[in-house]
Amino acid sequence: MEEKSFSIGACSLVELGGKFSIIIQGGKSLPITSPEGEIIKKLHEHVNNVVSKEELIVAGWGNPETIGSNSLPVAITNLRKVLELEDIKIINIPRKGYLMKVPDPEEVVEKVAAVSELSQATSPLEERSKEDGSQRSIPLVFNRRVSNWSASLIISFCILGFFYISFSWVTPTCEVFDEVEVCYLLSERQKKDISEELNVLGKKKGTFYVAGEGDEKRVFHHE
Repeated sequence: MEEKSFSIGACSLVELGGKFSIIIQGGKSLPITSPEGEIIKKLHEHVNNVVSKEELIVAGWGNPETIGSNSLPVAITNLRKVLELEDIKIINIPRKGYLMKVPDPEEVVEKVAAVSELSQATSPLEERSKEDGSQRSIPLVFNRRVSNWSASLIISFCILGFFYISFSWVTPTCEVFDEVEVCYLLSERQKKDISEELNVLGKKKGTFYVAGEGDEKRVFHHE
């Protein structure tokens, strides 16, 4: 099968065995449908001139009665997404049709040169970094610093959480009175009244958990 290629601005339209693709700068190939390929060929034949919708439909599908009303607008939208990467415009002319506008070759050359210079340009900070023998770019150094700072912050929160839990954890004091074990969270003054609390409990066998707030004492649980 013979391959056909058409230059359209800075890109190329390639046809092979009824299948079409558009090659943009950098050699990237973007496939398009057969009707879209025929439409772009028709527009390029009349570049910078209006082509009626009827002509584009016939070029893309042959018989206008075999397609829906949105087939042409959808095809144009898909082509725009690809061609606008190379500043090629498909302009809608109301009640007339569509027009393809391709940038001048000199503009394309200038754009390519500008992109090449931009990719090769080195910022003063990067130059200074290279002079110091560092092979890392400034954005990479910044990202690593942010990452290290985040890790330090997380570790600090973990350490603070550990100390908070350690110092705030309360362990009750347990004592045995006769056959009664009492575990309490009471003040020094309240501890002296443990015997009174036991009388209230009736000196039942088992384990009592007693806590107090102010002058009050409460039995929380009995086992």
